[in-house]
Amino acid sequence: MSKRFDATLKGLVECGPADWPALAGYPGHPVAVIDADISTFTGASDKVLRVEDPLGDWLLDLNFQRGPDATLPRRMHVYNVLLDYRHDLPVRSVAVLLAPKAHLTAINGHYARQFLGEPPHVEFRYRVIRVWELPVAALLSGGWGTLPLAPISAVTEQELPGIVAEMKARVTGPGAPAAAKDRWAATYVLMGLRYEPALINHLLRGVIAMEESTTYQVIVQEGIQQGIQQGIQQG
Repeated sequence: MSKRFDATLKGLVECGPADWPALAGYPGHPVAVIDADISTFTGASDKVLRVEDPLGDWLLDLNFQRGPDATLPRRMHVYNVLLDYRHDLPVRSVAVLLAPKAHLTAINGHYARQFLGEPPHVEFRYRVIRVWELPVAALLSGGWGTLPLAPISAVTEQELPGIVAEMKARVTGPGAPAAAKDRWAATYVLMGLRYEPALINHLLRGVIAMEESTTYQVIVQEGIQQGIQQGIQQG
């Protein structure tokens, strides 16, 4: 994932960790964000959560994908094995596909390795969440950590004004967290996966002062750094 989407999605997991096991079909347990780094491997998964289950704690490994990458299942298998080894806990792996272009036939919930003419010696199963197929009503009424996914779920462009209005009602209503404005910055970034900037700006105009959002500041800083780097390269 690019830094912009990486920071946005990781921030959403941080603000509502329990919402992601629920989205993956494992609701109702206390959840904590843990270190996603795999020290024996030169890389890290996107986000790892420790789920406190009465039947035994387990890890949820979240991997966000916005573009086509047929190596994702293989990498997820590596993350799964190494996280299991490091934490000595069973791991459930989930691929969260953010846009249809990330939907490849290779990302189907099953990864296998085998020698020619022999049965698979490695079989790994994982869950696939296609965000554009998620029912918007569940996201609008769900947790704060997954609310910004609503505009890129199973909705049409014509439905967007009503969806943004419902989101605004939640963000400004009683019980909204102090950091609710950051949900708009995340919404702004994620809508860029599917809609033109002019439409996004029109829909979100006046909803929140984006410049006050910490998430938005990260996005702006990333853009500044990219501009500096491009200038150096061109020079």
